[in-house]
Amino acid sequence: MKVFLYARKSTDDEERQILSIDAQRNELREYAKKQGLVIVREFVESMTAKEPGRPIFNDMLLRVEKGEADALLAWHPDRLARNSVDGGKIIWLVDTGKITALKFPTFWFENTPQGKFVLNMAFGQSKYYVDALSENVRRGMREKIRRGVYPHKPPLGYVNEPRLRTIEVHQQKAPMVRRLFETYATGRYNYDQMVALATQWGLLSHQEKPIARSVIPQILSDRFYIGFFAWAGDEYEGTHERIIPVELFERVQRVLLERGRGRYRTKKGLQPVAFLGFVRCRVCGSWVTVERHKTYHYYRCAKKLGSCDLVGYIREEYLAQQMRRELLRVGISDEWAELMLGRIEEWRRDGADRATAEASAHQKRLAEIDAKVARLLDVFLDGSITREAYFPQGSITIWTLLTHNALHQILRSQYPSCLASYMLSRIA
Repeated sequence: MKVFLYARKSTDDEERQILSIDAQRNELREYAKKQGLVIVREFVESMTAKEPGRPIFNDMLLRVEKGEADALLAWHPDRLARNSVDGGKIIWLVDTGKITALKFPTFWFENTPQGKFVLNMAFGQSKYYVDALSENVRRGMREKIRRGVYPHKPPLGYVNEPRLRTIEVHQQKAPMVRRLFETYATGRYNYDQMVALATQWGLLSHQEKPIARSVIPQILSDRFYIGFFAWAGDEYEGTHERIIPVELFERVQRVLLERGRGRYRTKKGLQPVAFLGFVRCRVCGSWVTVERHKTYHYYRCAKKLGSCDLVGYIREEYLAQQMRRELLRVGISDEWAELMLGRIEEWRRDGADRATAEASAHQKRLAEIDAKVARLLDVFLDGSITREAYFPQGSITIWTLLTHNALHQILRSQYPSCLASYMLSRIA
């Protein structure tokens, strides 16, 4: 019987499951020798079987369909498939006779209805294990997020503490990361110079390799260093120690913004561009971009939506003239302007009359409260009510009176009459 040997581990990381492949191959070779199986070819793959699309596995099944082998040898069915698509392919090849046998040292299978039923259950159990493991991992991540712990590998300058399952400051790299921020905040260095300085200081990545140029802006804009982390589109406050002061981080962000697109550095400082993000191309609809040559700004189609037939540039002064002419075409006539101003004057008079009426009503309310306080005080002085009965009610009434008087004076002195009357009416 000609068989294909298939060995797989779930990751291509050499530090994880490093003995898995060799152990599988040795055990399978001994098993094939005992069973009298002829191994035609060995297929080794370092890739998860949770999803279909393994190239080596698919190549093996393609060769089986061509008749190069009539059986498969693997350590366990979960080495062959952990998803329903790949598991279904194997069972279909068994049904069509392309695969006459499946050999596993740790699992029983025979080409019978019962055997295929048990194999299908084994594939289903493997898929259930992966799905349950994935859900458990996500649940653990959500719990870590609730506790303010970043559920992933932290950025440069921090390290995972496996024993406590926390994130701790890297004693050697954290000071160099802070030095990176302090140096860039001066505004005198670009990314290439920062890479050279980091290499000179001995600052290396997590893999102990020199830092790439593309990593520099990621580090400088990462809010993890001031106590926050992003996860699934949201930002959370972490419990890890901050190694960058907020003031230093904000200075670095200003330098990054000043060197970003949309503004241009000149000898006199930053010079904003008047119409950037305001004009679109009339041909293709793409935004218009700008280039600076000497002391002039030239606008052209950015061609972000594909090819565009519009060619050439237009200077900012000429573009401003065109926009001025277009705006004059939609100007308001004198007749309409007078009508609008007259309507505004009517609204002002109506508001003034309404404010006067509200102010009179408020004065009446103050007089009523004042009379109530006087009557309450007379009853108390006559001894008609006790001290315990007077003070709760009296305190509330007197406080109301004082509040209204004080607010009346403050609002009348600092706000227009209409706004003051409205605010007093809301608290009356």
